[in-house]
Amino acid sequence: MKKWIWVLLVVCNIAIGVDTQKGILRNAQNPTPGTGPGAKLDKGIVKIGNAVAENVLSIPVAARYPTVCSYYGVLKFAQASGNQKLIDAVIANYNTAEITSQEIFYSYDKATGADKRKLPKTDRIRAGHVDWNVFGILPFELYLQKKDEQYLKVAVELADDEWAKLREDGMTAYTRLWVDDMFMVGSLQVQAYKATGKEIYLDRCLTQLLGYAKVLQQQNGLFQHTAEVPVFWGRGNGWAAAVMALTLENTPKEHPKRQELMDVYLKMMAGLKKYQAKSGLWHQIVIDAESYEETSSTGMFTYAIATGVKNGWLDKSYQKTAENGWKGLVKKVKDGQVSDVCVGTGQGKMYNHYLNRPTKTGDLHGQAPFLWAATAMLKMR
Repeated sequence: MKKWIWVLLVVCNIAIGVDTQKGILRNAQNPTPGTGPGAKLDKGIVKIGNAVAENVLSIPVAARYPTVCSYYGVLKFAQASGNQKLIDAVIANYNTAEITSQEIFYSYDKATGADKRKLPKTDRIRAGHVDWNVFGILPFELYLQKKDEQYLKVAVELADDEWAKLREDGMTAYTRLWVDDMFMVGSLQVQAYKATGKEIYLDRCLTQLLGYAKVLQQQNGLFQHTAEVPVFWGRGNGWAAAVMALTLENTPKEHPKRQELMDVYLKMMAGLKKYQAKSGLWHQIVIDAESYEETSSTGMFTYAIATGVKNGWLDKSYQKTAENGWKGLVKKVKDGQVSDVCVGTGQGKMYNHYLNRPTKTGDLHGQAPFLWAATAMLKMR
């Protein structure tokens, strides 16, 4: 009898050991934030983030917003993960780029305001359009991390150019009321505020974001692409979500417009939460489950939500939303390249314009948000 009891105990211990081992493996793959196994996933975030960052660094610095946003993403990720080699690589690429040794090209006559029409044939740092001026976020970030004033001149010049002429409502004359512009303008002005400490830049940002929200945000919390196009395009909403998170994180609590922007942000986050697919991704047209699952928007939403969780703006239920978004993104990365990225997309009058946009693997429109999301996930844990 004792022999059989002993055998039974051995079998039970083996079974328990197997189950325990399976549990450890599951935790390593899907750890609970803030726990021991979570540290292993953090290493996973760093590893995959490094791969995407290195892919970005293989592309020269250029005065194009997808490149700029990607290099900015490398710097933010490198700072969060403590990777000085990535920062040094960005500096080397920036300092040796031909465009950074030239003066800013203004697309208009600064004396008369007349459009020059003829743009340079070669790549140049340009002023005169929100997609061009956003270049300034990169030298601003280099200054913020290295405190080298050589990076300030061009960045401040681009930030100030946006408010050289104003509309009657206080927004920049470059205003188009395309949701994309919320990031292009807002991020530059926030970076200027962070680098100089001058509140005028933060005030500009908040004026711009709230002005856009009044026109573009709808009852479901989401933003239509432009004032003329009532389509809830994924990446367009991503730009809005990302810049609001960035701005709120850098706006003092006592600022008179902070709560107004917070209300816009919270309304949007509640709307986004409803439309996340089972995969963790969001759709090309956020409210249309028949449209394809898209990664650049998912990266931006994950960044915005994880930032909200970290700062206590969002309740803990959103932590799972961010985690699921991240897990969905990771499955779309191979050899440092994010797949299923909607290509560059301008305003379209027809719904099918958005529904049928092609996707591309490794497109910088997707590399940048992935790095932002990785950074936010590291900070949230």
